[in-house]
Amino acid sequence: MIDPVEQIKERLSIVDVVSSYISLLPAGKNHKANCPFHNEKTPSFHVSPDRGSYYCFGCGAKGDVFTFVQEFEGLDFRGALTVLADRAGVKLEKWTGEKKERLDHLYEIMERATLFFESEYSKSEKAKNYIKNRGLNEKTEKDFRVGFAPDEWRSLLDHLVAAGFDKKGILSVGLIKEGNGSVYDRFRNRVMFPIFDTSGRVIAFSGRALSEDEKTAKYLNSPETPLFQKGDILYGLHVAKNTIRKVGFSVIVEGQLDLLLSHQAGFPNTVAASGTALTDKTSKEGSLNHFGIIKRLSNNVILAFDSDAAGLKAMYRAAKICLSLGMEAKTLALPEGEDPADIITKKGKDVWKELLKGADHCIIFLTKYVKEKEPEPRLMAKKIKEKILPLVALLDSKMEQMSFVQNISSITGIPESGIEEDLKRVSAGLPGETKKETERKAHIRQPDKENQIEKMIAGLHALLVERGLEADEDLVARAESIAKEIDTKDTNALLFEIEEIYKEDEKKIVEDLRLYLEEFESLSKKKKLAELEEKIKQGAGAETLKQYQEILRNINN
Repeated sequence: MIDPVEQIKERLSIVDVVSSYISLLPAGKNHKANCPFHNEKTPSFHVSPDRGSYYCFGCGAKGDVFTFVQEFEGLDFRGALTVLADRAGVKLEKWTGEKKERLDHLYEIMERATLFFESEYSKSEKAKNYIKNRGLNEKTEKDFRVGFAPDEWRSLLDHLVAAGFDKKGILSVGLIKEGNGSVYDRFRNRVMFPIFDTSGRVIAFSGRALSEDEKTAKYLNSPETPLFQKGDILYGLHVAKNTIRKVGFSVIVEGQLDLLLSHQAGFPNTVAASGTALTDKTSKEGSLNHFGIIKRLSNNVILAFDSDAAGLKAMYRAAKICLSLGMEAKTLALPEGEDPADIITKKGKDVWKELLKGADHCIIFLTKYVKEKEPEPRLMAKKIKEKILPLVALLDSKMEQMSFVQNISSITGIPESGIEEDLKRVSAGLPGETKKETERKAHIRQPDKENQIEKMIAGLHALLVERGLEADEDLVARAESIAKEIDTKDTNALLFEIEEIYKEDEKKIVEDLRLYLEEFESLSKKKKLAELEEKIKQGAGAETLKQYQEILRNINN
């Protein structure tokens, strides 16, 4: 039997796969783009169709189609294999307990449990009536594999044991519990919503109780397991991801039914935080979190959380994370006491569409909210400083910050000068994590710009020498002095990648080398300026000031 990995590589071009995630521009025989794995403004990410590989000169990301999908979607190799096999039309051999590694075995347990819940749902009139009354149609039920856990203590456990699965594995994925010397099903008498990873594998469940009393929690979610870390998953992302890429924005709601009805109403770029806790942290394995994944799909997001206290708290947390990552976050003003599911079922999809269109930037939304809840001027000003200005301080652009200062002043009536002064104080003593720390937790690489330019110069210099190209002696000498600082192994690796990019355009080698040298020297001067500024602040003498002024003149010229 042909190896499915090789079959996939034969059928799928790396250009086709990568371009379905990000926009690629032709660059000779290759393609280039802004790297999806770190923040940058100029393209340093190159894709070679001949080699079937990609390489980023900025952060060092490299690999083939499988590595790209793993990195972009935060999957393991098996997950990437599943995604690409489905796209290539390659059938994977049916997994069996004997052939699989431990994690694959756990995925199989979850798949069997899902099939069991689906089967039980088809036999339960009360479960089907509940779903029907909430407005879901049969197609949506099947697409999202809605199920039902019977009102029995061991029905799922007995079913899985009879199918050959061990209790230890069933316990480790959170389907059963131990207590008082007995083992029993975690989920009973609940409508079951499977939670999927981005490749469509079931990794957890959220169960909605059909009997409501004070002792029964309305929703019960899987605990964290080897397959499921709450900070890594957004419900429905496996279905929504392609549409998010196409339309350029995502909508985040709270509940499963909010999501299901949104998709059913024609808004498939919706994901839900249901059963998970919005976070900016990575899992123990370093996989992508909610916003690390969402940011790679699109930089724009609409937060459509419930209007109650818990929803507002979650929305504020989400807005803070989005702004820290440089995302454009808008917030939907939901009528009090209503959630997206209510609006779609009672008022229709057109009303929901208009609400989405009318979403305000999260800073504007929260400013209006504070004004409404705190009409007394002094208390309102205090809330603006405590809650709104820390969000404004997260913005990179000073011009954008000043624009929001004007907006806040216009909405609240507080003078701009007062808001500006408070913003300076907030920015100076902003508690919590820095933007870089948040990016690190979201698994976004932070390359050292000076180091990446050094490496590029070293690679171009090596290629210049190898091909015996003519260039200005001063240019070659400057490049050589920098190249000496780079490890030979790094230079050889870069040379391997660069030679393919400059294969058909040798003139560009000298041109690009000159540009990279200019940028490197400019960065070095600015770095030296910063060092001298610090010395001057500490009382350094006239000689230091003279050096500072000389470098400044040089930069200005």
